[in-house]
Amino acid sequence: MTKYILHGGYTREPNEDNANFFREMTTGFSGKVHILLVYFASEEDLIEQKYQQELKQFKEIAKIKI
Repeated sequence: MTKYILHGGYTREPNEDNANFFREMTTGFSGKVHILLVYFASEEDLIEQKYQQELKQFKEIAKIKI
Protein backbone atom coordinates (compact mmCIF):
# COMPACT_ATOMS: atom_id res chain seq x y z
CA MET A 1 0.00 0.00 0.00
CA THR A 2 1.23 3.49 -0.80
CA LYS A 3 0.03 6.50 1.16
CA TYR A 4 0.81 10.18 0.50
CA ILE A 5 0.38 12.71 3.28
CA LEU A 6 1.63 16.27 2.89
CA HIS A 7 2.46 18.28 5.97
CA GLY A 8 3.61 21.87 6.13
CA GLY A 9 6.16 21.58 8.91
CA TYR A 10 6.42 22.45 12.59
CA THR A 11 6.19 18.76 13.50
CA ARG A 12 8.47 19.33 16.50
CA GLU A 13 5.74 21.25 18.32
CA PRO A 14 4.06 18.93 20.87
CA ASN A 15 0.34 19.17 20.10
CA GLU A 16 -2.53 16.89 19.15
CA ASP A 17 -2.43 17.84 15.46
CA ASN A 18 1.19 16.69 15.18
CA ALA A 19 0.49 13.52 17.17
CA ASN A 20 -2.36 12.76 14.75
CA PHE A 21 0.01 13.35 11.83
CA PHE A 22 2.53 10.78 13.11
CA ARG A 23 -0.23 8.25 13.82
CA GLU A 24 -1.93 8.73 10.43
CA MET A 25 1.35 8.29 8.58
CA THR A 26 1.46 4.65 9.70
CA THR A 27 -2.23 3.74 9.98
CA GLY A 28 -3.03 0.66 7.92
CA PHE A 29 0.52 -0.67 7.77
CA SER A 30 2.01 -3.63 9.59
CA GLY A 31 5.62 -4.65 9.88
CA LYS A 32 8.46 -2.43 8.78
CA VAL A 33 7.46 0.92 7.25
CA HIS A 34 9.47 3.10 4.86
CA ILE A 35 8.82 6.85 5.16
CA LEU A 36 10.29 9.57 2.97
CA LEU A 37 10.96 12.78 4.90
CA VAL A 38 11.85 15.79 2.74
CA TYR A 39 13.41 18.88 4.24
CA PHE A 40 13.30 21.37 1.33
CA ALA A 41 13.13 24.52 3.43
CA SER A 42 15.53 23.39 6.17
CA GLU A 43 19.00 24.73 6.65
CA GLU A 44 21.47 22.00 5.80
CA ASP A 45 23.15 21.95 9.22
CA LEU A 46 19.76 21.31 10.93
CA ILE A 47 18.55 18.40 8.77
CA GLU A 48 20.10 15.60 10.85
CA GLN A 49 18.74 17.09 14.08
CA LYS A 50 15.24 17.39 12.60
CA TYR A 51 15.41 13.84 11.25
CA GLN A 52 16.41 12.42 14.65
CA GLN A 53 13.58 14.32 16.38
CA GLU A 54 10.99 13.08 13.91
CA LEU A 55 12.31 9.52 14.01
CA LYS A 56 11.87 9.58 17.79
CA GLN A 57 8.30 10.86 17.41
CA PHE A 58 7.42 8.15 14.89
CA LYS A 59 8.73 5.50 17.27
CA GLU A 60 7.00 6.94 20.35
CA ILE A 61 3.69 8.18 18.94
CA ALA A 62 3.08 5.83 16.03
CA LYS A 63 4.77 2.83 17.72
CA ILE A 64 6.19 1.44 14.50
CA LYS A 65 9.33 -0.25 13.26
CA ILE A 66 11.37 1.95 10.96
